[in-house]
Amino acid sequence: LLLLLLLLLLVQGYHMPGEPCSRTQPLMINNVAHSNLAGIVLRAEPGGSSCSQLSNFTSYASWDFGLITMKGITSDLVLQHVTVAGAHHAHDFWCSFGQVVVLYE
Repeated sequence: LLLLLLLLLLVQGYHMPGEPCSRTQPLMINNVAHSNLAGIVLRAEPGGSSCSQLSNFTSYASWDFGLITMKGITSDLVLQHVTVAGAHHAHDFWCSFGQVVVLYE
């Protein structure tokens, strides 16, 4: 298990907190993660924001997950313009204690 966690930390595309939903201009724009163990490991936004968002992100050819949350997201989670394709085992897995909103356009 320790080896698996170490590998997850070493071969992931991104490991970051979600951005606050109040931010109108996302910091992360048009980023792509590919050919990794996990495209993005999303963690709770520091400071206890009531809403975290991920927008304009693409993940493909990941071995395990395109998008995964670790230790649970305690806030609401909003996903906008997020594409996950070609994950070998599962496209996305999130553990959220708030509401999850996926916006389709």
